[in-house]
Amino acid sequence: MAEGGDNHDVLFVVQMVTVSILTVFVAAGWLRGLSSTSKWAIALLGLVCLAATISTIFSVDRDQSMLGLSVWIWVLALSPLVASAAHSEKWQETAVAFVVVTAFIQALLSHYVWWGGGGNVMEGGTFYSPNQYAGFLLLLAPIALSLLFKSRDLPRTVLMVLVGVVVYSGIFLSGSRWGLVSSVVGVLATLVAGRFGFRVIALRGTVLFLLLAGFLAFMTSRAIAPVYLEFRGGDLLGPAGTKGEGWLDGLEMRLGWAAAAFELGVERPLTGGGPGTFGERHRAAISADEPWSMRAHNDYLEFCADLGIFGALA
Repeated sequence: MAEGGDNHDVLFVVQMVTVSILTVFVAAGWLRGLSSTSKWAIALLGLVCLAATISTIFSVDRDQSMLGLSVWIWVLALSPLVASAAHSEKWQETAVAFVVVTAFIQALLSHYVWWGGGGNVMEGGTFYSPNQYAGFLLLLAPIALSLLFKSRDLPRTVLMVLVGVVVYSGIFLSGSRWGLVSSVVGVLATLVAGRFGFRVIALRGTVLFLLLAGFLAFMTSRAIAPVYLEFRGGDLLGPAGTKGEGWLDGLEMRLGWAAAAFELGVERPLTGGGPGTFGERHRAAISADEPWSMRAHNDYLEFCADLGIFGALA
């Protein structure tokens, strides 16, 4: 029976074969017919995947890096399909509908779980942390908002209002304070970029806001205490003596984690520590009384720590 290390070596070979096959497909003209922009984007992903492969070879924790490398390989493998779909109006509509429904289901499931738990925990959906859950919704919420303001028929408008209420309430109930700020910025950016008519924004925006406020009032009536104050422990700025960290404390911690990622990247500038190794390397680099995080809360600097400078630049 093969040892665990042998199994990982076999898996690593399979990953290398997968990368090689993808490279052959690209070289053989599999991407023929795509726009030059799509080809450049896929080529860039290929460079990132190559950096992740090299980083995995020299990883400080190959077991962990194999998982991270798998993600990059699948992203590269799916990118031509996404690029092809982007050139088809039918596929564009299908893709938009899919992501909107995905966000709606994720938030709806989270609401159900949160309600059943008495509202004494933050919503996290199927994610391991409320912040990641909020980030997922933040990526997709502007799409639903754009569809709401662009809709020309009543059934679709009503549907998008429902989706907007469920998704934006999910962001609020996640307890992610910077997620809440980001949602406001996202709404403003959507309105500016979309150039919707003032009358449409005023009417549909007011309806969305009122329904959202009513839904949140209904949801938080189930809570043991008001959502933010119970979980965070009082003043949002986090003065001494409160049980949770405040906005400024949270920002300071995140800046510290980002700085740690940069320092870890400098330690291994060419190959990085390996995909997915930031968390354990960060744990080993700090003292017991310093705050630890699995993620750097800055993707670019985490790429620098995991993949090296060239991986981060790609």
